[in-house]
Amino acid sequence: MRITLEPIRLDLKVNWKISRNESLFKNNFVVRIEDEGTTGLGEIAPNIRYGETPENIQAQFDSLPSFSDAVELLEYCSSADLLHSLACGLNCAATSVLAGKNAKSVEEYLGLSSVEWLPTSISVPIMENSLLKDYLESVSRFPYVKIKVDETNAVDFVKEVAALSSKPLRVDANEAFSGPESFLRFIEQLKHLNIQFIEQPFKAADKESILAIKGHCPFEIMADESIEDRADFDFLAQGFDSINIKLMKTGGYHRALELIREAKKRNMKVMLGCMIESSLGISCAMRLASLGDYFDLDGSLLVKNEPFGLIKEKEGRLALN
Repeated sequence: MRITLEPIRLDLKVNWKISRNESLFKNNFVVRIEDEGTTGLGEIAPNIRYGETPENIQAQFDSLPSFSDAVELLEYCSSADLLHSLACGLNCAATSVLAGKNAKSVEEYLGLSSVEWLPTSISVPIMENSLLKDYLESVSRFPYVKIKVDETNAVDFVKEVAALSSKPLRVDANEAFSGPESFLRFIEQLKHLNIQFIEQPFKAADKESILAIKGHCPFEIMADESIEDRADFDFLAQGFDSINIKLMKTGGYHRALELIREAKKRNMKVMLGCMIESSLGISCAMRLASLGDYFDLDGSLLVKNEPFGLIKEKEGRLALN
């Protein structure tokens, strides 16, 4: 079995600005596994929030042992202390190989059904309010608008988007709020708006603030940074209504499935989300669509030089090519 790693640079259509950083491009990788004539691909999207850089991804990949087959690689990924996105790329590529060897789709191999034309949200990164009108007109076909905010701009920015778009809003704070008082002041000014949910208002370690707003927010609260490849579901079920599952955080299909099923046991809703990825990574996330309640899979739609063409979009809905 042969495993190779190829860097890819994804140039973005818009300055990707969220509460903690901004960028005009993303350096990702493609993992290729060739095993007895069957090839599988996976994507790695390093995220500095989780301590990942292109450099430490490359270093950890270079230190991997050799594997006799895809099954052995999957077993290694499930037990080794790998960076999440590297584990994801390896897991998805190996799973694709095993599905191919069994003449099945990845969904069939994982025991799932296929779903097409997923209604995804489109992201509005933090930008000057003067740029919003043109941007929102360019993405008006999408059924949901996801707004990135920080603590200082949140009220004005969300109000401006709401004035320009009648679509349901999804507010993503990316851990931006400093405490429950500032968050509840924010909510008080926006409680009349058509907001579906609010993602991760506080830092993942700040459990006290999450619990302090319980019962005081009229909107669903979704965990993102608070759930990675491991999760404290006793706390999550107490403090949140839903979770955002990203393959790049969970380390691939198998751990994502475990987390989704645990959330469902707690009557929590599940959103399938993404990083900035090519259509390779997005197509992998779409394999789990039958288990999702919400979809935020616009990562490749924000890329100017998308290299694979594995998904198609029509009226803000996605299907595999």
